[in-house]
Amino acid sequence: MSAHTGSSEEGSHGDGDAATELRFQQAQEELREQARYLRLLNEITHAASDEKDLQAMLKIAADRLGAILRADSCYITLWDEARQQTTPIASSSAARQVYPHVQVERGETTMTRSVLQTGQTLIAEDVSNTPYISPRIAALFEAHSMIGLPLIVGHQKHGVALIGFNQPHRFTPEEVARGEQAAAQIALAVAAVRLQNEVQRLVILDELTGVFNRRHLLTLGEREVKRAHRQHYPLTAIMFDIDDFKTVNDGYGYLIGDQVLRAVSRLCAQKVRTVDIL
Repeated sequence: MSAHTGSSEEGSHGDGDAATELRFQQAQEELREQARYLRLLNEITHAASDEKDLQAMLKIAADRLGAILRADSCYITLWDEARQQTTPIASSSAARQVYPHVQVERGETTMTRSVLQTGQTLIAEDVSNTPYISPRIAALFEAHSMIGLPLIVGHQKHGVALIGFNQPHRFTPEEVARGEQAAAQIALAVAAVRLQNEVQRLVILDELTGVFNRRHLLTLGEREVKRAHRQHYPLTAIMFDIDDFKTVNDGYGYLIGDQVLRAVSRLCAQKVRTVDIL
């Protein structure tokens, strides 16, 4: 009887040791996975701060974001609020050659448009059977399951990150949370680059007409004069004004005068060559 009891105790100790070892291995794996996630997230953050070119930065972000979820593909689309238009801008290496050339028909349902309309993360476990993507668009990609992550800062929509799996995939809450955290970093980076570009644009352009302002014209003009001297070629400058423009302002008001200036600027922009300075 005592021998039998001893054998049971040894068995229970053995089972306990195995369970403890299993829990230890699971904890180690969770730590490794967390470290891997933080490393990839850190690489996105560094790309956002170090890379000044928006497209180059988003290519790095697409690769790392796809790697975070161990996905087969990742796409990033930017949103132009003024034009109400989306632009495919970057994708992970597996889809880099195809994605920029995808043509969307007017009013067609896409995951990008669906995410931007709701302003929330959307999941399509079967892209061929979902209200978020038209069947035609779904057929262009290998992905069977997809998650769409909004790139939004405050109330400003900057785009969407799409992560795809070629095999059926059920997204876990942890995957969604990690994807959203990475997407938030990318959205902040896009917002910062766009703000910087807008500031630079305002510095060199006339706000009314959209052509170069006097300060930037003098900067470019000095460069062109030096180049003409160095390479011994002629340089031509044309200056003109609008006949009786004062009577337009006096007779119709400054708002109409502004419209005339914008119209003349557009005509000039259509006529000059791309190498000319307006």
